Amino acid sequence: MLLNSIFLSNIPDESSVKVQLLYSDYMELKEIAAENSYSLKKLVNKSIGMALDEIEESGFYTRRRSVRVVNAITKKCSLKIKNKHYDRLVEICDLHDIRVKDIVRDIILHYPTTYYKRD
Repeated sequence: MLLNSIFLSNIPDESSVKVQLLYSDYMELKEIAAENSYSLKKLVNKSIGMALDEIEESGFYTRRRSVRVVNAITKKCSLKIKNKHYDRLVEICDLHDIRVKDIVRDIILHYPTTYYKRD
């Protein structure tokens, strides 16, 4: 019993997803997080939670309609996502032929700028 509780306490409650963002998008996310007194990790998880709720209600999520330019400056980010969100994302991706990192990128490029950005 003790060994099992030690084992369970060492399991992280988050997963890491590597996404490539335009550097300007990454900086905008950091600004939005700072303006709202959130860490980038908290902003990402709140945005994913909102998107998953929207998927559950309407059957789809909203994504940004911009195109990434091939020669633009990018930043590779390793985002920590709560396991409960990650598991739901994996289920969605398995059903719809999309990669987890793609849906995460879509979500974090739309939801923070739409719901948290000040005018």
